[in-house]
Amino acid sequence: MLSAGGAAWSQAAAEREAELSAIREEKAGFDEDEGVDTVDIADYYEKKGLSRDLAERVAAQLMVRSPLKAALETEHGILVLTSRAEVMFTGIGCSLAFAFGASIPFALTFLLPVSIETWVIVLSVLVSLTLISIAGARAGYMDVRNTVVRTLTVGLITVSATYLLGEVAF
Repeated sequence: MLSAGGAAWSQAAAEREAELSAIREEKAGFDEDEGVDTVDIADYYEKKGLSRDLAERVAAQLMVRSPLKAALETEHGILVLTSRAEVMFTGIGCSLAFAFGASIPFALTFLLPVSIETWVIVLSVLVSLTLISIAGARAGYMDVRNTVVRTLTVGLITVSATYLLGEVAF
């Protein structure tokens, strides 16, 4: 739980740092030559299917509105800067999700006889992963089948590796 939350926080923090670096880079570039960004932005929209004339007009309008936002969107794909709070909530949310997902199998280790514990825990993990995958796929508008298959594959490999390592170590 803690390592997953820490990894999610670290990834979100690194993404925010990359966004801040891109902002600094673009601000420094405006001091040098603003015309280059207009050409880059026009090229971006032309590649997206606009005629050259329309792409140049769009670029000119975006540069009037907010040159920094236009450059960040077209050159770095940054629409909104990730906030510090989002970084924190990403880590906390991931930790809580892992804690919730692990709570049922963890509780079963105390409630079941050792003779059936392993198989019931594996089954409960698979059921939990399936339910969480379905919920996550629907929330993220992803393909449910692919998400469930991917999650179960990774889950089974992880559970198997952990079990085997536990057997070898103890």
